[in-house]
Order: sequence, then C-alpha cells, then structure tokens
Amino acid sequence: MPLKSNARHCEICGKMLKNPVTLAAHVSHMHTNRIRLSCNICNDTFSNRGHLQRHMDTVHPTKEQPRFPCGFPGCEKSFNRKDGVSKHVKSTHMQKVGRETFKCQLCPQTRTSRERLQNHIRRVHENQRNYPCTFCDKRFSNSYHLKRHVEVIHATNKEPIHSCDKCGYKSHSKHYLTMHARRHNAGRHGS
Repeated sequence: MPLKSNARHCEICGKMLKNPVTLAAHVSHMHTNRIRLSCNICNDTFSNRGHLQRHMDTVHPTKEQPRFPCGFPGCEKSFNRKDGVSKHVKSTHMQKVGRETFKCQLCPQTRTSRERLQNHIRRVHENQRNYPCTFCDKRFSNSYHLKRHVEVIHATNKEPIHSCDKCGYKSHSKHYLTMHARRHNAGRHGS
C-alpha cells in the first residue's frame, strides 16, 4: 500500500505516522525524558492518563468484570476486553503463508515470533523499560538491549572513540552517537 504524501517516518523507532502533527505528538509522548505517569501497584509507566486508566481497568480491576474467551479450539485464554481477544487471535492463532509472522495491531510492524512482537509492543507502544542499568539512569525494554548498552557505553577496557561535536558526548559505538545526534536534531538536547 503506497504511503500518503503527508506520512512521516520516526527516525528514532521506525514507526510510520500519518502526518507531521502525529509524528510530533509521537516523539513527544514516546521519545522524550518527560515525567511519565506510573501505576502505583506494578510501577509500569505510561505516556498519558488514558493509557494508565486502561492499564488499571484491565490489569488491576477493582471489581469483577466479565471475561471474553478466545474461542479458538483448544485455547483456554480469556480477556478483560473484546479487542484483547481480537489481538490475541491475530497474533497467536493466525499466520501468513510461508514464513510465520506476527503483526502488531497498533502499527504496521511485524515480527517473526510472539516474543519479539510482545517486546516490540512493550518497547514502542507501552514504553516499558523494566531493565535498569546499574551504571547510569537509563532503562531498557529487554535484557539484550541492556547488555549491549553496558558493553558499548560502560566498557572499562577502552576509551570512547566517537564524540559529539555539539556537546562532547562520547561513545564506543557509532550507532549510539548517531542516535544521540538525532536527539539534537529533534531539539531534545538543545543545541
């Protein structure tokens, strides 16, 4: 399907957005260091009150709510919301011909396993960062990204070889320097 002329690509996470306004809102909500709302029960964080309320209603309900069964033969799962059943059926029980893929119901992205799709949803759409770095205040969506961060940023056996010409930030990785520079371009570090 061809993209409309107004469609914009987020250079930070790769998500495709329909126009510059939605791109700006996406960057503001998903890729800034602003204070996020957190669940007082499980400490998950959310970009706005609506997402937090939906989380509270589905994950930590205060009253008994009807459950919606999957309905797929042999599957015993049930969900608090009807859209949860739809997402589950599409990501768990349906596949494309050929190589199995799992499509994200929130964006056009696909993944080759349920686990990778769940990681994508946690990282990009729910902005969950449950793996904290013990050397700095950064948090990551999975252990692989945390391990890579520690190896690249906090490596003690070599000096950083890449540095930012705007602020002096240094990194062992050219990739991390590129990501850092994008934040300057987006106005998130100042000039």
